[in-house]
Amino acid sequence: MAAVLKKRALAEYSQTIQEPASAIPTKRLRLVKKQISTSGTNFLTLVNHLEECKTSNEVLNLLLQISDTDLEVNDISEAVKKLGDHFKNEKESSVRVKILSLLYEIGVENNSEVVAVIDETILLLKNDNSHKVIAQGMNTILKLGKLVSDVATAFHVKLVEVAKLYLKDTSHAVKCKCLEIIGVHSPLTTDENTEMLVHLIRSYFNHDDARVRCQAFSSIVCLHERNFKINPNIYIDVSNALKDDYEIVRHVVLKLIWLLGNTYPENEIFVPGSEHEIRLIDDAFGKICNGVTDLSMNVRTLAAQLLGKLYNYTIRTTICSTGSLR
Repeated sequence: MAAVLKKRALAEYSQTIQEPASAIPTKRLRLVKKQISTSGTNFLTLVNHLEECKTSNEVLNLLLQISDTDLEVNDISEAVKKLGDHFKNEKESSVRVKILSLLYEIGVENNSEVVAVIDETILLLKNDNSHKVIAQGMNTILKLGKLVSDVATAFHVKLVEVAKLYLKDTSHAVKCKCLEIIGVHSPLTTDENTEMLVHLIRSYFNHDDARVRCQAFSSIVCLHERNFKINPNIYIDVSNALKDDYEIVRHVVLKLIWLLGNTYPENEIFVPGSEHEIRLIDDAFGKICNGVTDLSMNVRTLAAQLLGKLYNYTIRTTICSTGSLR
């Protein structure tokens, strides 16, 4: 019995246990592409590096660095040309948008080259079909055009003609920028030409997109503020827009009604659904009063402000007496 127990004990102590081999972690190599060195380089040198970029992200990053770099006056023409060349070969629309934005920055910083930059922008847009790119191009033309003297009438006419051309675009962003260009850059002209201009803008009063409708009314306001003689016969169409579902439209329409009322106070208009005539200023007063009860706080605020700016003596007296009674 003792021999059996001894044998059994020796067997237990002589057992071998095999542990699984621990997995040795494999080493992973991460390839990092060496970035283009931009330290100590000027604007034009960075623009030349655009050709070395392989992806759109690389181009965008380089363009961001370029926008933070000072441009020498002597390098402007060549830089604009090289940016234009890259624009023509670039397939990514976001990169083309950034290039147009960079051209705008060049024009702002160097007013002497504004006309050249605008001409280059117009040229680049000719063969582009991207709505985003065209909208950015129109924005560049709009803002840089403000830096050109009003004396350069022919140049501003050119900008307006370009805007009319792209006004047919289906994008609301493009249409809005084009209408804004027409309102800002149209040179003062004869009453007949003004009528044609207003007729063009007026055709967008009932556009499907509220943003386009808003900009159409805003362009009329802009023309009026630039001393264009706006025919008061648009008053009825403008008044109907107070029923618009969108606050942005009602807001600008209320201001336009106030402008027309102050400009043509004694003009007689027919009351809708009646044969009676009423002075334009009186009708405008009534509509602005109704604006005080609008659902939008912004419209109500504007209506209250406009009531205090009515120039007609009778209307102001009525407001003061009504306010004192209340």
